[in-house]
Amino acid sequence: MKSFLLLFLACVCLAAHGKSPFGEERVVLHTIAGDIVLGLFPDKAPRHVEQFLRLVKLGAYDTTHFYRLEPGFVLQTSLIEDRIVPAHPDLLAQARPLPLETSDLKHEQWVLSMAREDNDPNSATSSFSILLGNAPHLDGKYTVFGQVIDGFDVVAELLKAPLNQEKKPGVRLNIQKAEVFTSRQLASKTLAPAMELFREPPIPKPLLIGIGFILIVSLAAFVGRAHLSPQQFVSLHILNVLIAIFLLFSTLTRHFNTHAWLGGALSILMYLTFWLMGRFEGPRPTNQARPS
Repeated sequence: MKSFLLLFLACVCLAAHGKSPFGEERVVLHTIAGDIVLGLFPDKAPRHVEQFLRLVKLGAYDTTHFYRLEPGFVLQTSLIEDRIVPAHPDLLAQARPLPLETSDLKHEQWVLSMAREDNDPNSATSSFSILLGNAPHLDGKYTVFGQVIDGFDVVAELLKAPLNQEKKPGVRLNIQKAEVFTSRQLASKTLAPAMELFREPPIPKPLLIGIGFILIVSLAAFVGRAHLSPQQFVSLHILNVLIAIFLLFSTLTRHFNTHAWLGGALSILMYLTFWLMGRFEGPRPTNQARPS
C-alpha cells in the first residue's frame, strides 16, 4: 500500500509539471484473473520497449503464462515459446537478444524487469518480471523498461495461486491476450476487474459427517464403557481409526502429486492399523492345566 501511494504521488507530481513518466502507448495483459495495465519507459530503455511493443502487436504473448511466482520478489512471464497455441518460427525469430540498457530507474515494487540468462547481460528476449518488492541487488544488472499502472488487485489475485514443490504456480496462470493501446484509447476502454480464482474451498460434507460419526462413536464408548467388554471397547476405537484413515485419503488425494510423502504416510498408517487389528482379533492362547 505504501509503495502504491508513493507511485501515485510521483505520477501526480509529474503530471502537475505537464510530463508523464510513461510513453504514449500502454499494454494491457488480459489474464485469467483480470486485466493488468503496463506503462512503458521508451526514454530509459528504447530497444527493450520497441521490441516488447512489437511482440505484443504480433500476438507473441497470447496464451503465454506467468510461470514463476515468488511472493515478495517477482511474478515472471514465460518466454513466448511457452504458449498454449504454438508460435510460428517467424514469430519466435522476432524475439531477438537485447543488450542491457541501464538507467536511473530502480528495481522497486511494480516495475517491469526484462529477464535474461544468468551469465549473459545481453541475452534478454521476451520473458519479463513484475517486481513484487524492492530488489536493489538487480539494479544495473537487468533492464527496467516499464511499470504496472493499473490492475494491482489482479496481480494480488494471481499471487493467491497455490505453489507446488518447485515453488511454481500449481495452476497455469494464463495471459490470454496482450494488446497495445494509446493512453487516449485506453481511457475509453472498460478493463476486466479482478476475479476471485483461488477462494478457500468449503469443508467437504463427507468430512463433516465422518468427523461427527467419530465423535458419536467416541462419546458412546466413553459413556458405555462400564457395560462394554474390552474387546467391544477396542473394536469401537479401531472403527474410529478406520473412518479417520478413509477421511484422510478422500481429503488429501488431490495433494498426493505435489506431496508424495502424504501417500506414503497414510499407507504406513493403514498397514499399522490392520496389523493391530490382526493382533487383536487373532486366536488367544488358552490356559492349559498344569501337570500334577
